[in-house]
Amino acid sequence: MKQKKILTIDFDGVICGTPYPFKLGINKKSIQSKILPKKAIVPPKFFREPLDKLRYAFRPILPDTHNALELLFSKRELVLLTGRRSSPKNWLKNYNIEKFFTNIIFNNTKDNSSHYKLNKIIEIGANEHIDDDAHTIHLLSELTQCKLFLRNWKYNEDYSLNNKITRVSGLHSLSKIIDN
Repeated sequence: MKQKKILTIDFDGVICGTPYPFKLGINKKSIQSKILPKKAIVPPKFFREPLDKLRYAFRPILPDTHNALELLFSKRELVLLTGRRSSPKNWLKNYNIEKFFTNIIFNNTKDNSSHYKLNKIIEIGANEHIDDDAHTIHLLSELTQCKLFLRNWKYNEDYSLNNKITRVSGLHSLSKIIDN
């Protein structure tokens, strides 16, 4: 039996939306791949856990996500890869979509989100990745061999991308364009 390609999927902005009228956590600065990254400022756990509940608990699932994951699951090994510092497992269970992922990876390091994803993608040997952060996608395009997809939103539509990156309107459109 042929082994499926590994598709890593970002969480916020790709699987779930935001109840807020603005987007939290998107990189505003360009990431230089040749410069060592600064470590992230990580609040202590006693402060971070309640704050994360406020930030993340009420986020809605994006339309067609369940159907799209079902289609993608038939073609790929799906790995959830988020820069969040808390596990989204309960949220995934609430929407009955945890079953589609062979692994759920969240950032328990002091690495910033983009470099954390870069390191994990290299470590697990991912073939493809979808994200909504244009700076993360650009970094990955410079330092990995992944096929990359940018989940298009108003906040990232003005970023110019290189030819290694394909814009998609969401997981459903991605499920239609990837091969078996």
